[in-house]
Amino acid sequence: MGFSRETNSYIQPQEYERYEKVVMDAKGNLKVVPLRRGKGDSAFIDTISFTFHESSVAKFFLITREFFPIKGVSDRDVLVRFSDILEWIFGFGISSHQPVGKGRFYESRWQMEREGVLYGQVYIGGQQETILVEMTGKGCAVAEEGWEERLYRFLTADTTYNAKITRCDVAKDFYENEISPDLAWQWYEEGKFDKRGKRPLVGKLGDDWLNPTEKGKTLTIGSKNSSVFSRIYDKAKEQGDTSGVFWCRFEQQYMGRNCYLSFDILLSPGSFWGGAFEICASLQQKGVTEHRCVSAKKRLELSIERSKQVAAQQVGRAINMMVFLGMSDSEIVDYLRRKDGALPHRVNPASFIIKEKRACEYIHDYEKEIEIIKFDEYGMVLDTLVDLND
Repeated sequence: MGFSRETNSYIQPQEYERYEKVVMDAKGNLKVVPLRRGKGDSAFIDTISFTFHESSVAKFFLITREFFPIKGVSDRDVLVRFSDILEWIFGFGISSHQPVGKGRFYESRWQMEREGVLYGQVYIGGQQETILVEMTGKGCAVAEEGWEERLYRFLTADTTYNAKITRCDVAKDFYENEISPDLAWQWYEEGKFDKRGKRPLVGKLGDDWLNPTEKGKTLTIGSKNSSVFSRIYDKAKEQGDTSGVFWCRFEQQYMGRNCYLSFDILLSPGSFWGGAFEICASLQQKGVTEHRCVSAKKRLELSIERSKQVAAQQVGRAINMMVFLGMSDSEIVDYLRRKDGALPHRVNPASFIIKEKRACEYIHDYEKEIEIIKFDEYGMVLDTLVDLND
């Protein structure tokens, strides 16, 4: 990799704003500029999507490498180089080509994944020659430290054209009963989520609001058309916990079609989180600070416990039978364990950490032929091409 990973501290420790602003985009649409308040590192980015003009890839390489590597102008040529940039930003690149699926207006879709864990998707072809990148929550969680600043550097570079953040979810976790769906509902009725003198829409999702199912509950504030749409939910129960562990997540979803998303959200997500509602300012100094580390550890602990519970439910009686038949502990373990060494999906190490890179894992690692499979909209294979990367 020929890119420098040296970073500078762009994050400002405190930032306060009193009023939301409204701007007009090039099409005449009014968009809210999210209010910012408090410490920038008090929350973390859980999901992000962004677009930019595909010519930016070649331009970015031109100023960061001593040579110009792109020989052709095909989408695959662009993505091979962009995969290299993605590995520099996140620690992983593009791994495979997949059918586009319905609801997308791009010609091809590529995945970033390891061992069956989806980190993100890249779309290219059509749409005014733009590239769309959609990062998943797991992709953001396992990405190498400092990915937010490196992505900021790429999107704000003079060589990156028409860059926009189309979606960004900012989250904060709480483990000490500082907030819960029930408490948030009480605060909503007290007007602590009011904005500009108006009470936003509210919704209650999940069986636990009316029945003790232990499946969790979610309170939503706002709508998909709001400048910010919030979810406050039982994260522990979402992960399958039934032991009563407290873990509440307060998540805010910002959509570029409804508000103006500054690139600063990459460097200071906590200040955007703190400015969303009045109540957020008082919650900003509560909860955890090392979000990514603590959340990943908590998720792993709950996943291990849940996997043990599922195993007991599925094979507990069979083990009792084997003991009754006189089999030893070692014989039972040897008979039941997977011989391929595979772990349950919920505790797949790739969901928590980027393991050591394998040879030829991403499309920019190949030096000779790459087989490209073309799909139709239903996922059926159309034809197979062999492209050269020489």
